[in-house]
Amino acid sequence: MLSSNYSCNETDQGGVHTNSGVNNKAAFLLTDGGTFNSHTITGLGLPKTAQLYYEALANHLTSGSSYADLADALVQASISLNFSAAEQQTVADVVDAVEMKLGLCNPPVEEPLCPAGQAAQLLFGTTWSTWTAATGARRRL
Repeated sequence: MLSSNYSCNETDQGGVHTNSGVNNKAAFLLTDGGTFNSHTITGLGLPKTAQLYYEALANHLTSGSSYADLADALVQASISLNFSAAEQQTVADVVDAVEMKLGLCNPPVEEPLCPAGQAAQLLFGTTWSTWTAATGARRRL
């Protein structure tokens, strides 16, 4: 995140697309391992990395989460999934390697709740479907 390529521009909602490489690099290191920013990582493999990200996304993050939140969520997910101490340290090392906790841009804004029963057309793959908000659903429409 200290790279000159890291951007906090307003046209990309704080860099959600231009800065996606931070998380992409973290996922790569978690899966395959490697050396980055003086950290040597032993990969966990694809199945464990997928479990880790699913747990973090499903149970520890919201629509207003930042990279700093993702860093905490990944570490907590490794604990929730009973990863070994060495695997938990790998997750912490990856978070440090990609400097995910620095939070250099303005924090994202929590998306408002959609009114219950509100319908919207959403594209799933190549098919348009109608989605109706449940009570308390968070979706950007």
